[in-house]
Amino acid sequence: MKDLIGGKSFNVPIKLAYNGIATSTNSLADTGANGANFIDTQYAIELARFFDRKFQELPFKCRMKGYNGAPGGVIDRTLTLNLWVDGRRFQNVPLLVTDLGQHPVILGRKWLAAQDIWLDVKNQRLVWPSERSIPEQVAEPMLKIVPWSVLKRPDPKPEHQADVE
Repeated sequence: MKDLIGGKSFNVPIKLAYNGIATSTNSLADTGANGANFIDTQYAIELARFFDRKFQELPFKCRMKGYNGAPGGVIDRTLTLNLWVDGRRFQNVPLLVTDLGQHPVILGRKWLAAQDIWLDVKNQRLVWPSERSIPEQVAEPMLKIVPWSVLKRPDPKPEHQADVE
């Protein structure tokens, strides 16, 4: 029963970079985060100072909701950085600035979907499009279906067996 709840979060090591300088951190891959990518407010302030970057104000304010529907913080700005995930670089990625709590960065559902990334939850890893096998509906037309009768060996003919003895 203790395995029904709790355990490790789906953490993904990432790098955030600008002008050839990077810093490493962990992010949470979260398909329940109904947005692109999020960065914790305090962490964003530190990175903006470190990289000498300015925040970009959004033309609107967006009030977030928690997993339970409770109102969350307001998102009104982004910080744009280069993002490295599994050795892959994504340039000029806007990170929505909000208070996150225990995770400095969240890779959200919309960004994961846009990159066509699948989550291998059992092995705690991201599955990239190049790592997946081709879908069955694509592979099936390439198959030649052979009837079982073709694979069955014919019964031996006595005249062919005569020279064996």
